[in-house]
Amino acid sequence: MRTCNLYLFVFFLFTCISCTDISKEVEPQLVHSQIDFTLKTSCVSSSRIHNDTYFIGFDAGGFAILNRTTNEQRIVKTRPNRIYDILEESDSTFWLGVRNEGLIWIKIRDYKVIEEKQYSIKLENYIYEPNPITSYATYSITEDQGSLFLATSSGAYLLTKDDILKGDTLLKKIYRPDTHTEKHYRVNKILVKGKDVFCATETGLILADTTRTETKETPIKREILHLYESKDTLYASSQECRYVFDMKSKTVIDSIPVSSNEKYFAYIRPDAEVEWKLFSNKITFKNNNGKCSLKMCSILSSNYKNFIYEGEDFILITCNHTLYILSKHQNPLGDSNHVIAAIKKDDNQSFFITKEGRLHSFDCNTAVSNPVGILTGFDTQENIVDICLSPNYLWAITSKRLYKIDCEKHKATILGENKDYDFKSLAYFDDRLYVGSRKFLYAITNPDKNKKFDTIRTEPTIDYSNLYITDIVKRDSIYVSSLTKGVFRLHKDTLLSIPNSDFETIGSVQQMQTSQDKLYLLTNKGIYLKEKNAITLLNSTSTTKAIINNNNLLIGNTGIGCRDNNNVLHQFSTDLTFSDVAIVPNKYNENGLIDVFLGSSGGLYRYNLVNHKLQAITITPSTQISWIVIVSVVVGVLVIIGLILLFRSRAKADTKQQLEDALFNKIREAFNKKDTKEVEKLGAEFWAIHLQLRNHLKLSLDQQTIAVIYLAFPGIKPNKVANVIDRDSNYVSDDRRKINIQADKMKNKDLLCNKLYKSTLSTRQLNEKNSDISG
Repeated sequence: MRTCNLYLFVFFLFTCISCTDISKEVEPQLVHSQIDFTLKTSCVSSSRIHNDTYFIGFDAGGFAILNRTTNEQRIVKTRPNRIYDILEESDSTFWLGVRNEGLIWIKIRDYKVIEEKQYSIKLENYIYEPNPITSYATYSITEDQGSLFLATSSGAYLLTKDDILKGDTLLKKIYRPDTHTEKHYRVNKILVKGKDVFCATETGLILADTTRTETKETPIKREILHLYESKDTLYASSQECRYVFDMKSKTVIDSIPVSSNEKYFAYIRPDAEVEWKLFSNKITFKNNNGKCSLKMCSILSSNYKNFIYEGEDFILITCNHTLYILSKHQNPLGDSNHVIAAIKKDDNQSFFITKEGRLHSFDCNTAVSNPVGILTGFDTQENIVDICLSPNYLWAITSKRLYKIDCEKHKATILGENKDYDFKSLAYFDDRLYVGSRKFLYAITNPDKNKKFDTIRTEPTIDYSNLYITDIVKRDSIYVSSLTKGVFRLHKDTLLSIPNSDFETIGSVQQMQTSQDKLYLLTNKGIYLKEKNAITLLNSTSTTKAIINNNNLLIGNTGIGCRDNNNVLHQFSTDLTFSDVAIVPNKYNENGLIDVFLGSSGGLYRYNLVNHKLQAITITPSTQISWIVIVSVVVGVLVIIGLILLFRSRAKADTKQQLEDALFNKIREAFNKKDTKEVEKLGAEFWAIHLQLRNHLKLSLDQQTIAVIYLAFPGIKPNKVANVIDRDSNYVSDDRRKINIQADKMKNKDLLCNKLYKSTLSTRQLNEKNSDISG
């Protein structure tokens, strides 16, 4: 019984673990990057002028101007007091919320403060007028239609647009309770919605208006640290609870206590399917696909007032010495949504491969994917370097292997494998597969049937064995780029160098693009255009990947940018790293490229070059995975049920055996006392336990009693039985033979019958133990 229990427990545990593994028990980490500062940070905000610029305040005073495109950091030094908030007024002027100094306006030149102005609070109930209070802290600055709403350590105040234009330096009170006669009353945040001013204070949520004529308390009575508004719903976060407030009816819809032991700091809900939660030491993300999270290195404290900033594609969090940059495009599904390679087949269809090794087909018009199946014969731990299509196959190279992939059968076959190849680029033109490596350019003619690698040579003046082929494209001819030797044109299986494309002139060529009969060269010095025999520099932008046409699409490690016809760069950062072999140009019109599909660790996205928007594309899950889960669970449940039934049947058998043993002990006692009635009574109890067996065996009452005695005393002599049940020993012998015949007919059908048959055999020899028992 104990063994069965152990097996049952182990199997149940194994089944639970297996099912959990299938459903991805491990929570993925948020897609993010981080920047560490030598100084302790205190706040973060964004430029209102430049999309890729952010401001990070420091606890010891001053702030950093961070450019996310170039990762350049410049420090503006101010007086040594904590910066609580930064609001950019223009390229050179800023509003600062400062500890013990209130609101400060500064003007900078070459990152140095050349002018500043300080704003004071005028308290109306002081005896001596005027009595400006300057020693206070401005925690948060909210701008609305040119006016500034200030959350301070002394209440909520306003600096109107007219006051700013007139140069007035006294702030007007919005809210401060009359019960607070001292200057300190914390207002952590202000949110302006039309005429309503929502104040997150130390005593709860307070509702005021822009005219400063009316204020009222709300049912929310705990200190509020953060406010977030979405579609007329206000989410107010305290350290213990999240409140949902209807901004139209001015009522509390819900209050949700925090289940975590960590302190709660902020809640962001951009839409119904997405939510972000910030705790003192972690941030979590949740959507319809699942959850992912990030553990922060340090702990947030109440000193932080503007610890979180939500941009169009980013969420920024500052904590201790670190700025966390989190893309709003997250992937809770892990490898099943991690796109590592993609290729366009025609105007309507594309293929892409995910990190888990699954091949998908993709409809470019409807943006719907269909799982083809798991690639067999392909190791996804090898990074795909390049990918291309022929009429019948999909081709992919890793640094060491060339794969031929049958898309219908989702089967990969290794066509070439050699550690010396070190593959770098791949292309298919005119029934030839071109493979660029660290040393040579190879060609495979009719690759569907042929596996022979032919080496293509250069003109005699250039060493053809050290080219480092980076890209292969076709325009009027086939062009081949080398990292160190420039650009070549393929002519009769010979590489001819292009004038003025050498390393000294244009640098290392990393990629080529063709568009409208033009050849663009992406190098480490910038983007060049080749027209006829001239090569000209278009711009010196350095990026990881580019798609060139009338619109210049730049794709790098920090996101996407698009340079328009006026050479203006529309750039934003998503902090998603897009795979170089998972970028698929999609739609074109007379003006060039309209949109492009991009694969990344966060999933598959469509980027529109007209409105500069990034749209996440849903990757249809495989039904095969679902069936695996269902079958595994069903099989597991059936096996568990079977084990339970087996355990119960064995338990019943054990119980029945215990009853038999107890009865046999009593029968032996009654038999030794020669108590015939007791033996018959106990025999009847035994056959009651085996009622079905009694009905099958056609035995008389005497025969049933004799059979039970033989079971209790295996091998007993007939004369011993006759002495007790008052019957002639010859009759006992006859009864024993009848019992034996009946039991023999059923001995293979019932264990007890088999036992009964053996007990009544006339040839059975007595052993010492049985002789002792029978007396």
